[in-house]
Amino acid sequence: MERLAVLIADDERNIRKTLRLCLESLECDVKEAAAPQELDVALEAEGCDLVLLDLKFGPANGLDLLPGILERQPEAAVAMITAYATVETAVAAMKAGATDYLPKPFT
Repeated sequence: MERLAVLIADDERNIRKTLRLCLESLECDVKEAAAPQELDVALEAEGCDLVLLDLKFGPANGLDLLPGILERQPEAAVAMITAYATVETAVAAMKAGATDYLPKPFT
């Protein structure tokens, strides 16, 4: 069985670390991006099946990054994750092509 390739794009180190531990325990291949520039490099390097994208990703807005991710990785599912959840951003994320929207903290 092929392992799921997951990219965690979040500027919070603890979130990346926790998600990595959980996903690796499920036998996923995990990559991390701590900044938008690292996201670009990770997307260019190899494909991914799932991107966990922070809404407030350092200086960038995850909603602004979403179209570029889907253009580069059209088969990838993108789940927006945020500590600043609102109905408006959830609707905007889904309209922009996000597969899911997960408010932090999540289990």
